[in-house]
Amino acid sequence: MRILQVSHDFLPGHRAGAEIYTYNLCREMARTGHDIHLFFTEHKPAMPQYSSREGLFGDIHYTEVVNNHCQKRFEETYNNPRMDEIFRSLIDSFKPDVMHIQHLLYHSTNYPRIASEAGIPSVMTLHDFWLICEQEGKRMRAYFPGESHDDAWKGERFGCVKLCDEIVAADCAKCWNRRPTLAGGLERAGGLALRAARRLLGLDLTAMARRHYEKMRPDAASPEASPPKGPLAAADITRRNDYIRDALAHVSRFICPSRFLAKEMKRYGYPEEKLLVSDYGFRTEAFDDFRRTVGDGIRFGYVGTPAELKGVHVLVKAFRELAADNASLEIFGDTQTFPQYTAWLRGLAGDARVSFHGRFAPDAVAEVFSQIDVLVVPSIWFENSPLVIHEAFMSRTPVIASNLGGMADLVENGVSGLLFKPGDYKDLAAKMRALLEEPAMIENLAGAAPRVKTVAEDAESLERLYGSCRP
Repeated sequence: MRILQVSHDFLPGHRAGAEIYTYNLCREMARTGHDIHLFFTEHKPAMPQYSSREGLFGDIHYTEVVNNHCQKRFEETYNNPRMDEIFRSLIDSFKPDVMHIQHLLYHSTNYPRIASEAGIPSVMTLHDFWLICEQEGKRMRAYFPGESHDDAWKGERFGCVKLCDEIVAADCAKCWNRRPTLAGGLERAGGLALRAARRLLGLDLTAMARRHYEKMRPDAASPEASPPKGPLAAADITRRNDYIRDALAHVSRFICPSRFLAKEMKRYGYPEEKLLVSDYGFRTEAFDDFRRTVGDGIRFGYVGTPAELKGVHVLVKAFRELAADNASLEIFGDTQTFPQYTAWLRGLAGDARVSFHGRFAPDAVAEVFSQIDVLVVPSIWFENSPLVIHEAFMSRTPVIASNLGGMADLVENGVSGLLFKPGDYKDLAAKMRALLEEPAMIENLAGAAPRVKTVAEDAESLERLYGSCRP
């Protein structure tokens, strides 16, 4: 079967759960004899907008399109004629039997309709809430002026953010209008740099900077290069969400890795009969001979990129509530992705018991889990079906997680882990303290970790799904 996989980002530049899952699925399907082609975008400021190239990543053929996120109109973020043209050309040349969409961020939601017109069925895995949240699907925003804040983080540089329990178009518009644009960011940062060059070096680099900036903009002769509109209104958000839902009517099935995500998509107008709850498949062999090292005391761990929406600040503050000398906090993840946030975390920690271990190689994940006794997943956004919780299950590592979204779907409170009130560092500290006071709980929780579906099993079920969608 010829299978076209579509993703927003991909390895090696992006190492989040969706990218890793997509790669592992492509490898498994290629191993079983399918012809796989991957279509994704990449942010490359030095390259012209919408330029493309083909290549191999491992044994996976791909087409990469440059999208520097500098569209002139809001509509282009979901209805992009240029990306539609590139997509048409790709399916004309590859001639897929089926299309599996992993994400349409930075693409165009017209792909399923275009594929359907060519007789190509499509399925789509939902990794987040982008179909109903234009802010990359996170459903989080800063507080608006005059709104009551979470007093625990009010006045702090980070942490004072609000989860969007409801999708309210007027709030979405206000949130988008406060978002820094690429063009605006370039102009602000570039202006500062140009002034510094003139003042300190006596150089006027304005002309060179303008030429570089023009490379990042859409072709001035293209229809997309119309003048920017003013601030968004609620009607613009409603129009976006309605357009996407209508465009994706051509998708045969939406694969939801968590029950929570399926429930939310049904709530916002996606047909229940098309929502298939099916968790991710994983490469489990790295944990076949897993052995945990013996540490001094109980080692609580965070594994993943330290990021604000991941709630690492909640964990750090909770750990500071623990007076125990036999506890440590081990933070594994790239500290350079969000360096300002990480620097703030270090200051917030102020404790020799807290260690930042930095980035680790993907094939070293089992080694990372061998150095912790309890995984903490303190995310303050809904999540979907976090990769790291499955890795904890594969390594028989108990999980303390936010009682929120897909995390609460995976962790059975008091059985395979513990759940705490999202964002509440005192409640998290209480759960951590309980394990310190009764270490036998750790072994009991570890023993109840559920089995994790393999990527081979996932690929087999997807093959059947693809076949059921073909005419």
